[in-house]
Amino acid sequence: MSSPPRAALAVACAAVLTTVASVAVAWSLRPPDQPDAEVTVCLVRGAAGGEVRGEVIVRRSGAWTRAQVPYLSSGAHLALADVDRDAAADVVAVQRACPGVDDCGRRFAQVFSVVGGGEVGCTAVVGSPEELPGWPEVVPDASTLMRCGP
Repeated sequence: MSSPPRAALAVACAAVLTTVASVAVAWSLRPPDQPDAEVTVCLVRGAAGGEVRGEVIVRRSGAWTRAQVPYLSSGAHLALADVDRDAAADVVAVQRACPGVDDCGRRFAQVFSVVGGGEVGCTAVVGSPEELPGWPEVVPDASTLMRCGP
């Protein structure tokens, strides 16, 4: 068996070096890692017993995970909207302002941050759902939210 000509070996080595250099250049030009830069949020919801219940599925860095907290709306509206303007959807839940009273028209919107976790705040109580900001797609302004509860 004879060995390949030196010219063929030189060309093969040059091709390998060119490939390695190209991969190195391509690697150096990739965008920086930003694990939380893109967050996708999906709300799975359904009505049960006069309330709307939902769970959130979050996609970060290419992986889907279920948020640990279920969400509840006593005011028949549970949706996603980017209220706090952090480029990730928040959960907006409309609540009745008179617990235990079925025909109560008074409502307020409660906003939860999916990315930050926890409550962002609540709107003022209004006399009817139509008075909520953006009704029927309730999207309160973050600057108008206040601490929820008494």
